[in-house]
Amino acid sequence: MKDDSVYDDFVFVDEFVSGIRWDAKYATWDNFTGKPVDGYMTNRIVGTRALCAALERARDKAAAFGFGLLLWDGYRPQHAVECFLRWSKEPEDGRTKLRHYPNIDRPAMFEKGYVAAKSGHSRGSTVDLTLYYLATGDLAPMGGDFDLMDSISHHGAKGITPVEARNRQYLRSIMEDCGFNAYDCEWWHYTLKDEPYPNTYFDFPITYRQHDLYDKGNVMQIRPARSSNTEAINELLDHLGYPQDGQATTAAHHSRSLAASSSPAVPKMGITIYGCGQDEAALFREMAPRFGVTPAITDAAVSEANIELAFGNRCISVSHKTQITNSILLALSQAGVMYISTRSIGYNHVNVRYAESVGISVGNVAYSPDSVADYTLMLMLMAVRNAKSIINRANGHDFRLNDVRGKELRDMTIGVVGTGRIGAAVIDRLRGFGCRILACDNRPKTSADYVPLDELLQQSDIVTLHTPLNPDTQHLLNGQRIEQLKHGAFIINTGRGALLDTEALILALERGKIGGAALDVLEGEEGIFYADCRNKPIQNKLLLKLEKFPNVLITPHTAYYTEHALSDTVENSIVNCLKFDTVASSMTHASMRNPA
Repeated sequence: MKDDSVYDDFVFVDEFVSGIRWDAKYATWDNFTGKPVDGYMTNRIVGTRALCAALERARDKAAAFGFGLLLWDGYRPQHAVECFLRWSKEPEDGRTKLRHYPNIDRPAMFEKGYVAAKSGHSRGSTVDLTLYYLATGDLAPMGGDFDLMDSISHHGAKGITPVEARNRQYLRSIMEDCGFNAYDCEWWHYTLKDEPYPNTYFDFPITYRQHDLYDKGNVMQIRPARSSNTEAINELLDHLGYPQDGQATTAAHHSRSLAASSSPAVPKMGITIYGCGQDEAALFREMAPRFGVTPAITDAAVSEANIELAFGNRCISVSHKTQITNSILLALSQAGVMYISTRSIGYNHVNVRYAESVGISVGNVAYSPDSVADYTLMLMLMAVRNAKSIINRANGHDFRLNDVRGKELRDMTIGVVGTGRIGAAVIDRLRGFGCRILACDNRPKTSADYVPLDELLQQSDIVTLHTPLNPDTQHLLNGQRIEQLKHGAFIINTGRGALLDTEALILALERGKIGGAALDVLEGEEGIFYADCRNKPIQNKLLLKLEKFPNVLITPHTAYYTEHALSDTVENSIVNCLKFDTVASSMTHASMRNPA
């Protein structure tokens, strides 16, 4: 933006309107395109200060009726709209059609006014929102979900219940009384009547720190310096239009444009790739040249014995399969490594704080959540249909019906613990089975029936774990919480092994407290999973005990392992290293030009 005051008029809505909830759908995979949308780099809602002032009034008015406000979208970069246009011309794949546009084709979205080539959202004072009950936190029924592009979403639509019609009228009355205009085709869409920029369509990205960096003409303006290199680097990444490390949900959007802009004239950058399997190595060799990168590839995990492979490279890429000790981190730092890209979403195998103390930044990668979400549903179905017992009997030519009958998901309550990208994708799939879904997360991110963890455990027939592993979530399901489960409930874990207290699980299985478990991750899996153990003893006694239960399925941390996800992982690891190296080079050159 050319005018600082104009830019400063755009703020994070949650920082100016206390007590609201939000779920920026276009920053997630839960929207009609089926993937994060260009320009949405973080799950936050941005809008003008005038919009915030009006929303404060709407919040207070809604509270008088017992409602709170949940925002789905606010300011929308113009290049997000262009992303919608490109998507509308792609061949139909059916992934989101039933939920979002069941009775029209993609181009008709624009013809019928559900999506506009010039969106009012890009002016900064339009918002998509709904109501939730303050007493319970549940979303108020409105007769259709966000972005259901169908006549049932119109104001005054027939075919919705009296309660849904009344809730729509509550929302419309609240918003119109607070200075908004409704949009006839979408019950959730409202624009401020006296919007400050009625003829201006903005195109800056929504980044993690909306105000720390901004453009003034073609000159980058940097606010007062931060206290650490990590913060300065994150600011520069924001300016370049990239998500920060650990928030890599949209990295894939930018990797292709980076690759397209690479040319033989770009200097080669080196990355050392540790713990690289043959399938990953083939992808690294295929993709690296497109980014102007020279990979040094080894199948050996990073260790003090092979640090020399990283000499001359600022960035390395590592696998999640082995622990990286503090002594290794120190040796890497002494060798000149400044950045570690772990080819995983989780990074509990690296002491991030210690790495930072020795001058190394650590970043994870994003990959499609569909791989783990699909696998989670498969494990659920296998668990409730006694698949292990059936397959074992059939392999022994015992084709009699099992004594234990299976269960159907539609008759069950599923509790999803952790609703990040993977948890949200699991919820999206579960909706098709017609089951009741409960969710628990400290920061609700998707449309779901959120309840406290204790309540979720007590009501769920299946509990599936999708939270990150950290000191607060270590043994999240311990013996005490397992006791809260329904008799005969099932536990699914495709997150991290230590989320579940394995000894407590075994005790519950032995007593018949729970109906079964399906585990793709396990405490103490290191050195066992991904290894050929056919001709050597397994030292993990808990694993050996679990294998003996007919109602326990164990798979070797393979939920993520699909062609699509592996390609995403390799590509995004290269992109993250390239971003860091580009920024680090810029900082080095700047310090040389402006010595202290």
